[in-house]
Amino acid sequence: MAPADMLLFSTAAPCNTPSWASLLAEGFPIHRIVTRYGGYARYLMVRDGAQYDVEDTRIVDPLDTPTQMTLFTQGWRGVTRTRLPSGSPGIVFARPMTNGL
Repeated sequence: MAPADMLLFSTAAPCNTPSWASLLAEGFPIHRIVTRYGGYARYLMVRDGAQYDVEDTRIVDPLDTPTQMTLFTQGWRGVTRTRLPSGSPGIVFARPMTNGL
């Protein structure tokens, strides 16, 4: 097990719901979308110990890249998985209340 004060990073493809949902469940919020591995979009996920304001959230379709990019620019992070009204996977975005490590 990694020490509590250690930053941990991972990536997951936005289209790979089981991968990013598993990382969210393990405390890796989505910090941004990056391009890796030959030009593929990846979520950059960082376990940094930050706390999030779950009273003020936004639910976003993981395939809605422009909305996610806007939220990331404004400091929001993807913090948990949910379902959209259509039944498709969604991501709950919230703002950090603490900066973590």
